Amino acid sequence: MKKKKIIKFVVIFFSFLFTLYVLAGFFVVPLIVKDQIIRHIQTVTGRTVSLDKVSFNPLALSVTVYDLSILGKKGKDFFSWEELHVNYQVLSLTRLTLGVDEIRLIKPEIYIERLADNKFNFSDLLYDIQKLKQRRGKNKRKKIKIIPLSITKFILDSGNLHFRDNSMKKHTYFKLASISFQLDDFSTKLNPEETNSYFFTAHDPSGGFLYWDGNFRLVPLTSKGTIELSGVDLASLFVFYKDKLNFSIPRGKLGFKTNYSLTGSPAIAIALTDCSYTITGLKLTEKKSGKTILTIPYLAANDVYLTTAKRKVSTGSIALNGGEFRINVNKNGENNITKAMDFSGIALEDDTEKASDTPGDAPDPAQDKVDSQKWTCEVFNFDLNGFKVNYVDNSAKKPLNVSLDPLNMFADKIVAGSGNKSGKNRAPMLSINSILVADSALNVQINEKQNIKLKKTRKNTPTDTPVKAAGKTQHKRPVININEISLENGVVKIEDFSPSPDYVTEFDQLYGRITDTSSLPEKTSNITFSSKIDRYVPVTIKGKAKLMTKIPNFNLTLKLKDMDLSSLTPYSSTYAGYEIDRGHMSLNLRYILKDYLLHGENRITINKFELGGKVDSDRAVNHPLKRPVAMLIDSKGRVDYNESIVENVNDPDFSIKGIFLKILKNLIKTAASPFKMPAGSIASGEDLGFIPFKHGSAELDKNAKKKLKKLSKGLENHPKLYINIKGKTDYTLDINKLKRKHLNKALKAASGIDTEAAGGVEKALLKPSWRNALFNMYYKTSGKTWQSARYIQKEKAKSKREVLNKKALLVRTIHYIYDYLSEKQPLTNGNLYILANARAKAVKSNLIEKNGIDSGQAFVITPDIDPSHTTSGVQLMLNSQ
Repeated sequence: MKKKKIIKFVVIFFSFLFTLYVLAGFFVVPLIVKDQIIRHIQTVTGRTVSLDKVSFNPLALSVTVYDLSILGKKGKDFFSWEELHVNYQVLSLTRLTLGVDEIRLIKPEIYIERLADNKFNFSDLLYDIQKLKQRRGKNKRKKIKIIPLSITKFILDSGNLHFRDNSMKKHTYFKLASISFQLDDFSTKLNPEETNSYFFTAHDPSGGFLYWDGNFRLVPLTSKGTIELSGVDLASLFVFYKDKLNFSIPRGKLGFKTNYSLTGSPAIAIALTDCSYTITGLKLTEKKSGKTILTIPYLAANDVYLTTAKRKVSTGSIALNGGEFRINVNKNGENNITKAMDFSGIALEDDTEKASDTPGDAPDPAQDKVDSQKWTCEVFNFDLNGFKVNYVDNSAKKPLNVSLDPLNMFADKIVAGSGNKSGKNRAPMLSINSILVADSALNVQINEKQNIKLKKTRKNTPTDTPVKAAGKTQHKRPVININEISLENGVVKIEDFSPSPDYVTEFDQLYGRITDTSSLPEKTSNITFSSKIDRYVPVTIKGKAKLMTKIPNFNLTLKLKDMDLSSLTPYSSTYAGYEIDRGHMSLNLRYILKDYLLHGENRITINKFELGGKVDSDRAVNHPLKRPVAMLIDSKGRVDYNESIVENVNDPDFSIKGIFLKILKNLIKTAASPFKMPAGSIASGEDLGFIPFKHGSAELDKNAKKKLKKLSKGLENHPKLYINIKGKTDYTLDINKLKRKHLNKALKAASGIDTEAAGGVEKALLKPSWRNALFNMYYKTSGKTWQSARYIQKEKAKSKREVLNKKALLVRTIHYIYDYLSEKQPLTNGNLYILANARAKAVKSNLIEKNGIDSGQAFVITPDIDPSHTTSGVQLMLNSQ
């Protein structure tokens, strides 16, 4: 009986204690914990803390803290969460481990603010932590003990990070939203084969996405995983540096993906593998003017590997499709690139001074040794397609324009780093196995005399020895080695506007090879180039050169065969006062540059040279030409001209162009032939004296090719005959057609649609992008919208009592706008001159290349663009030798 009473008493007593524990847990503990949390955080941070409530479940041993908020020093938002839930593991006590079944943090908000004095709204907290560590003797190295801890699941859900920069002229705000983080089965005590796994995701306001997935260990510190960025807006990141940089990034997207591994022993090392990144829609502009510097539609890098242990970055391939790079030199000789790329505004502070004012760890000599090592970067393949480079020099009275459009380049085995792995003061090194430039076009526009000068350096200054000045060491010049540079199927177009009329020529089928290019003074490059001028005149350049030394040297030979001198009429008219009716010129030139002196040997051979009419030019030499020239012609009607020159390239008046103009003027003074014979005919029953062309075109049609084939057979049978070829234009119809072509080219550039290829205006207008480009161009030209043009056409139809539906009215409006813009195209007589000359060259090219006549039987003479003419084609005039 007594035993039963004791048992009953014990049950009642422990039931009372359990009830008391439960009541205290549910109702008393939350009040105490809430008060302690508020007091402790306010004491540590010195900030105002608010907390809605705390709940404690004594049965599940779980704590939930609701709506905690910590305000900043000035009452602004600093840190908050909606809910923090912690569920403790009771069984972990038996394993002497601090165990948590679940930690769940819901909607945390973090507010980071950079103040006007460049400090942050949490800087005072960091300073307090540093002082505490200093008092505890942080600098005394102690073995770190890892607390036994296990967390079954940690979840951070729907977090937001806010960043505001008040140190800039205009305050900048950035938000990283929808932050999620999950950690599963975390433990500080793991078996050798075990790791902790986690993943992290976040979004930026522009739609960018961050994904981070991996695993890690604390002892020893290791981590592996995958990081992926998608659609990150570069413009939103740029705003934090806009006050310190001289360029702007109005748009651009970044994508990035990599596998990574991290080890912490013996030193922290990071390795990235299978890394790739993309940049799309990037645009860099000048900060003040807003003019474009660089555009990159699409850039991709793949198979990127990085290791900090070996200080090496390796990239399998880099591909850049499209894009443009613009270089402008202003009137003062300053270029936009040097100014835009000035990064002095974001120079780092002196680490030594910073360390003296801030307590912290003692310097690590081993880490300093690693930091002093050079990085090596290598790229196995670099592919550039359809890129544009534009250079404009406004420092002269009239600008020089040079453009590469398109630039297609492929390079392989590019290595940059240190050329000497031992010793101090190692020189930087760049090594490239090969560079291939294919199917690229270089356009050069020259508006006046452009000098090319080499600045003379002081003697007795070694180029490879570091020079100490003002207590600082100047590093050695970089060593650059390029094994091979190849050029395939290139085109160079030269437009010189200094003579009158303009001079236009083209080097096509351009092939070349440069080997063993180096900045080392003992290395010499081998050079070979070949091309054709205006499709049929062969040109070769061969020799040796030192291209990248401080004082360039070269020994080059240029050969050219049977060039039509009539194409040089713009120069002869301007500088000699005569046109060139005909003549063939061959060149054999050898130039040697050494010690700033240019030695030239010029051998010029001219056949069947004949001056044309006299031209009034205030820049022409004041000298009678025809009589002394006639005395130099031999019995075969040939002139051999040899001239040697020596020029100092440091002379302020030196120019490459000036050398050739001087030779040309001397040649014109002493070489001309008055020999002429009356015209004749080699075929009967058909008029072969005129080759018609379509308006605005320099392309031969089938009938024209048939005529030229018959003509070539007659010339083969009469080797003493030759033909003069004169291009002609229909002043009105040709220029109207050229205007339409010019307009179609502008529309294609704006819309990507070729009007003619689409089937004409009637078909092209069905394309929205083409219509929009047309309407925008109309607005820029006339200042009126396309709706105003539609209203005009509607009123005209009403006056004629025409009934038009919407589609018919739109078609008529587009035709009206198209005709209006065609008429407004800025074409001149110079365009007609180029068209007429191109027609003549097309005829000569056909006769020589397709029909095999001797180049000495066909001559292009000065075109005819008389405004009264209504013929569109080429006049052929037969002569005998």
